[in-house]
Amino acid sequence: MKTSRTAAIVLGAVALGGIGFVGCGSSDTAATTAAATAESGDAGQRLTAEEYVSAADKVCSEGTAELEALTPPSDPAETKAYITEVATIAASVSEGLIGLVPPEELEPAAKKLVAASLQGTEWINTIAAETPDAATSEEATAATEKVAAGASEAFAADEKAAAAELGLTECGKDDSDSGSDSAE
Repeated sequence: MKTSRTAAIVLGAVALGGIGFVGCGSSDTAATTAAATAESGDAGQRLTAEEYVSAADKVCSEGTAELEALTPPSDPAETKAYITEVATIAASVSEGLIGLVPPEELEPAAKKLVAASLQGTEWINTIAAETPDAATSEEATAATEKVAAGASEAFAADEKAAAAELGLTECGKDDSDSGSDSAE
């Protein structure tokens, strides 16, 4: 069914980005807030490398589970609500990642991860805003194709690279790693 495939594209694109569609609102504001929080230590105590990796992977794993639990839209008119829900889940994951204070040696890669995630979030939020409330089949397909194209954008590659640099196994996971291609 084309609608299931469309929903699988949205979910797969998000999984490919490792739930990188993070945070609501302006990426500049969120990035500035995240940087200030990390600098001031207001987010919490600086974690060890092992604690950071474990905590970040837990945040991503929980977000992935929430995404996989979403029911794909059976009607194109439900596409906007579906994409908006994906963005909401991603924002929650983002807040979790931003709240983690990495050890100094992981800080540059952690900042890259957050920056790429914020760019991805801006992308998914833009698509949600552009998608009509009662999308036609063509509009739903166009929206999901934009989401899928976003998964190949530089921010997705940057996010995956930062996750690998940090040693994360749940964040930045490929769609093929999660087995979500079975929904096609």
